[in-house]
Amino acid sequence: MIRNIVFAILLTSFFCTGHAEGQQKFIDGVGDLPLMEGLQVLEGTLSQVDSPEGRVVVVEAAGYVPAAKVKEFYQGVLGNLGWQCAAENCFERDREKLSLTISEEGGESFVTFTLSPKS
Repeated sequence: MIRNIVFAILLTSFFCTGHAEGQQKFIDGVGDLPLMEGLQVLEGTLSQVDSPEGRVVVVEAAGYVPAAKVKEFYQGVLGNLGWQCAAENCFERDREKLSLTISEEGGESFVTFTLSPKS
C-alpha cells in the first residue's frame, strides 16, 4: 500500500514538473523570440542596450539545420507572435524591428538576430 502511494506521488511529480526536452526554448534578452530546435545561442554573443528610443539586442545562434528550414521556421512562427513581415527576414511589431541574418557554411547555419526600435 505504501509502495503504491509513493509510486503515485513520484508519477504525479514526474508529469507535473515538465521536461526540458520537447519544450520550446526562447532567446534570452528578447523574451518571446523562440529558438528553433537544432540551433544554439553562441556563448558570449548576447549584446543588449536600452535607450530612450527602445532596446537594442543582438544575439547569434548556430546549428546543423539547413538555412532554408531556419528561414521557413521563423517566417511561420513570428507571425503567430504578432510580428508582421516588413521585408525579407525583417519583421516589425509595435515599435520594434527584428532582423534575421541567416547564412550557411559546411552544413551549419548561422543566424544573427537584431532587435531594434523602428525608425
